[in-house]
Amino acid sequence: MSSVFFRIDDRLIHGVVVQSWVKALDIEHIVVADDRVANDQMQKTLLIMAVPPSLKISIFSIKESVQRLKKGEFNNENVLVLISTPCDALFLVKDGLNPVSINVGGLHFAPGKKQILKAISVNDNDIDAFCQINDMGIKLEVRIIPSDTSVDIMKYIKK
Repeated sequence: MSSVFFRIDDRLIHGVVVQSWVKALDIEHIVVADDRVANDQMQKTLLIMAVPPSLKISIFSIKESVQRLKKGEFNNENVLVLISTPCDALFLVKDGLNPVSINVGGLHFAPGKKQILKAISVNDNDIDAFCQINDMGIKLEVRIIPSDTSVDIMKYIKK
């Protein structure tokens, strides 16, 4: 049976994703949903190089990712959809995707952000996006690696 797993991670593809999540979920296809990367050939090339040749990878704008997922283009595969920000995840949901849950895996510290959990730093826009996603009934779980205990990010976000 095929499935789609959603993960917010500002690094998108890296060792933890390829070595841990892909194996744990038996992923066959990674879909990167990111406007910036979709329009940057160098970034696309780097991400493609980070994926083993046995794994399919597609890089689309957020809107195109939604369209392709809604059309059922990946229905016969286990798919990992990687999103770099909570705001991008909110767009996916508002544009018609309805995941049961979204994994939050890595949002690194930057100016204007505050750390709320290990490897999770947020700003006001992130918090607003998480609150809206949560209000739609979608579970937001923090797990850096598959063996981590699932943590509800909303317990650490103040509205």
